[in-house]
This record gives sequence, C-alpha cells and structure tokens, in this order.
Amino acid sequence: MIAPASIVPATILLGSTLQAPVAGFAPLWFRNELIGAVSPAWLPRLDSRLFKLQDDDGSDLPVVRIRGGDRRSESGLVPAATLNRWFAEWAQSLKAQGLLPGWRGESVQLYGANEAAPLLEVERALLRPLGLMLRTVQVNVFSFQDKRLGVWVAQRAASKAVDPDKLDSLVGGGIQGGDTPLETLVRECQEEAGIPRNLARRAVPVGVIDSSAGAFDAGQPVFHRERAMLYDLKVPLDFIPKPMDGETAAVQCLPVQALQDSLASGRWTNEGAWASRDLLRRYASVSAAASSPAAAAAPRTAPAILAPPGKGPAAS
Repeated sequence: MIAPASIVPATILLGSTLQAPVAGFAPLWFRNELIGAVSPAWLPRLDSRLFKLQDDDGSDLPVVRIRGGDRRSESGLVPAATLNRWFAEWAQSLKAQGLLPGWRGESVQLYGANEAAPLLEVERALLRPLGLMLRTVQVNVFSFQDKRLGVWVAQRAASKAVDPDKLDSLVGGGIQGGDTPLETLVRECQEEAGIPRNLARRAVPVGVIDSSAGAFDAGQPVFHRERAMLYDLKVPLDFIPKPMDGETAAVQCLPVQALQDSLASGRWTNEGAWASRDLLRRYASVSAAASSPAAAAAPRTAPAILAPPGKGPAAS
C-alpha cells in the first residue's frame, strides 16, 4: 500500500528527522536520528561501504544504518567528508547502470535535530529512494487588476522526472548545497519565469510546510519528503513569464474562480495546490469584493513556452 499524502505546517526550518518509521519502508538511521525511509526495492542496491542492515524482530524489513554515523559501528566514526564522497561515488555508479531515475547532478544538504551544521550532502536523485528530505522554495506569483486577483500557473513539462504534466506554482525549486532560500528563489525566478533579480527580491515569506507522500520512480515505490518555504510575489499587471530552463510546458494567468476550478480537478502537484489554496485564503476575499458577473474576466493565457527563446522545441 502506498503511503498517503500529508501536508502540515513545519515546526522547524532545517532539521529533517522523522518522528516514526514509515509503514512499508525500512527505517534509515544516522547516529541516533531517524532520517529516512528506504524503499524495499532499493535494499539490494545499497552500497555496503555506506550502509549496514540489521534484522528487526518486529518487521519483515531490516533497519538500515549509515556506517560510521553510528558510534557503535565496527567501522568507527567516519568523517562527514568521506561519507559525502562515498555517497557521490555510489550515485555516479547507479547513474552509470541506469538505476537512478531523475538524475539532477545537484547536491542537497541534510540536517538533523541540531541545525548547527549539515549531517550529510547527497545527490538529489537519491532523496526519494532513501526517503530523505528535500528543502525547496515555492512562489505564488500574482497580480491585481482593479483589485481582482490573477495567479500565474505553470504546467510542468512532460520530461520532468517528478509530477510530469501537472499544474504547479509558477516558480519553485530545490535548495542546492549551502544556498539560502532567498538565493534559490532569485535563481528559480530567473530560470523558470524570466523574473529579474530586483523584482524577485520583493518576494514576501508567508510560511513553511512539510509535505510527504508515497510515490513511484521507474515503477518502484519511493517516499517523497519536502519542506517548502512559501513566498508571495506580486508582479506588474503587464508581466508575462518567460521560462528559460525547458522545464515548463505552458503558463497561464487564472482569476479566482478559474483557479478554484483548476485546483478541484486534481491535476496539481501536492505542494503547488497547497500554496495556491493558501494564497486564495489570504487574497480571494479582496478579489471577490471587487468582482461582479459583468466584470468577471476570462483566463488570460500566455502562449505555450516549450524551450528557451531562440533554441527551438525542448527535448521530450
């Protein structure tokens, strides 16, 4: 049975430990912290330098521990730099064998309950198979016309490894390495919507959510975990997004009713839908007060953008 989706307000910014093991997945421990949930299909692929498996009398699945992170390990306490190198080598080996779908070539830092320094740094494509936390930014991009709210929505490209073709917030992306959320926001605004730095930096933080759900990568069960830093960004009425990274199939600006209908369709990513509903809770009353049947506007749709300008169609 696939793990159900869950989205709740986050109570911590960096720490990524789990409160309890996830049913149907092997618990992954580092030192004395439960940091992940390993897909059963991935147990045979684990690198023996990094992981050791222990029987769990109460489960058909083993307990997985990162070697060296456990002070009781026979291999001693392995330095974080060595563990990071082993993770990178393992990821490259899996990629070469065609066993790592969604390869990004991006490193992601993982934190424990003590947020002073990261525990580990791993390739982003390993997060879902190991049930590790991805930190992201999610940006609601919108404008007002006579107090009527219009929200820019993106359709993800069919080539995306995660949630292809689904609707999403216009701007969103993973926080790489030691980048800050603001640095990530500015970069993703430019790449995904052509929003200049001076405008992107006007984004206002509005909350943090933790999202988790069972999913499938290349037909194998995985556990998706994401902590999204939510932002609002009001743009000028004449703004038209210009996606640059080939990860967006189309964009459109939706008024409140059209956005609500779209959210009810179930075609959205979990995180994008939550962020958009949160925006509506805060702004829809202002928009509704200014709207009337005669003034209702049809959705403003921008042309589909399949590739960076001047570079032809995006590869599928």
